[in-house]
Amino acid sequence: MNNITNPQGAAHPIDESRLDELRMLSDDQRPDILGELIDIFLDDTPAQLMALAHALDLSDPEPVMQHGHSLKSSCAQLGAIQLSELCRQLEAMGRAKEIQPARSVLAAAQEEFDKVRVALLAVKSLG
Repeated sequence: MNNITNPQGAAHPIDESRLDELRMLSDDQRPDILGELIDIFLDDTPAQLMALAHALDLSDPEPVMQHGHSLKSSCAQLGAIQLSELCRQLEAMGRAKEIQPARSVLAAAQEEFDKVRVALLAVKSLG
């Protein structure tokens, strides 16, 4: 895993090697597949995080598990490894019906998503 560090020494929220793999999928029909995937991720993830929060408010573990699973996969696809891990934890907590501890994991996931969003927007702006 290539978890790049930024100049301030903090771990970069995106595994750049995963982005490189996605860039290589571009072709004449889809020249900016990475940009498309980033757009989809940035459009869908806030709603998924809100749905997770709503499920926790209702103490409903099933959607916690489902949204955690879905987010885990999409985060991993774009190299957001730490965010993917937090979503994996949410999925497991939903499965185990552990609603209370999931609240702090969701808060950490929301914070991590903010970092991921900034990083992916920077990637997109660089082309």
